[in-house]
Formats: sequence, structure tokens, C-alpha cells
Amino acid sequence: EEMQGQSQALAELPIGSVVTQFTVENPVDVRIGENIFQRLEGGEILVKDGIIQEIRL
Repeated sequence: EEMQGQSQALAELPIGSVVTQFTVENPVDVRIGENIFQRLEGGEILVKDGIIQEIRL
């Protein structure tokens, strides 16, 4: 339910909006099936039009 609400809220944002979800403090290995929100807690990935622009760790 929470993901659906977040997805709908993102769809309603104007083009060019910046959304801060969570941040990453150290490099993190991710694997298929893991919860991305838990794994990337503490870092930032800047995405524009589906393209990663910057990774802030």
C-alpha cells in the first residue's frame, strides 16, 4: 500500500521535481530480491528521466 501511494504521488509531480527518499553512507552491494529501500538507506542516487545522473555516498 505504501509503495502504491508513493508511486501515485511521484506520478503527480511536475517535470523537474526533486524527491528525496533516503540516503547511503557507504558502498552497498545489492542483490535480486532485496528490499532496495533498506539496502540503500543513507545514500543518494540522482535520477533524471530514468537516467542515473549522480551517486552520492
